[in-house]
Amino acid sequence: MNKQTYSMIAAAVLSALPAMGAVTPLDPGQMVSLSGITHGEDPSLGGFVAQDYTQDFSIISPTGATFSGKIQSRVSTRHDTGQLDFAWHIRDTSGVGQISSVVVTGFQGWDLGVEWRPDGSGDIGPSHAMRTADGVGLGYLFADDLLFAPDESKFFFARTEAMTYDMSGTVTINLLNGESFTLATFAPTVPTPSGLAMLGMVGLSATRRRRS
Repeated sequence: MNKQTYSMIAAAVLSALPAMGAVTPLDPGQMVSLSGITHGEDPSLGGFVAQDYTQDFSIISPTGATFSGKIQSRVSTRHDTGQLDFAWHIRDTSGVGQISSVVVTGFQGWDLGVEWRPDGSGDIGPSHAMRTADGVGLGYLFADDLLFAPDESKFFFARTEAMTYDMSGTVTINLLNGESFTLATFAPTVPTPSGLAMLGMVGLSATRRRRS
């Protein structure tokens, strides 16, 4: 096999592999550090935005101080697999307080990858992510750099194998002083037993295609 033929085969194999980038797997009961990932590192991040929803929040402390802003919830369909990424973005902040974490629920039963987008809107990305032991809750922690007004967060996201979604999740904005505010957000649709079987068949088919 000459060098040119080898290079062509290697390029074909690489192009057939799914984009790995730096999305970090997150298992139940685990905490991981986040460093951010760009579209250049993982082109599948440039998928189709299926739905985008922005809600206001306002947190009033016992002393009467108010911290307010908006949280943007987004669902994107990856162009390589059709599977869903769920993302959140804190914006338009004002008032007194510091966001220490954002916790979302509704991800039980799903494998997850997590990160944030340095190339997206906003100022600060979360430094860590953690998941509850039952897999339901997913927390993004601003441990290294608290989010003060008027700063906004970068988009932070959860990568899933889900193909459908609904508004069954929750998103909670937590301040350093312990005050919080909870809203509804997008989450993967809980699959039926037949749906789980179909997901297994899709995964097996994808594996076969990558190996062929």
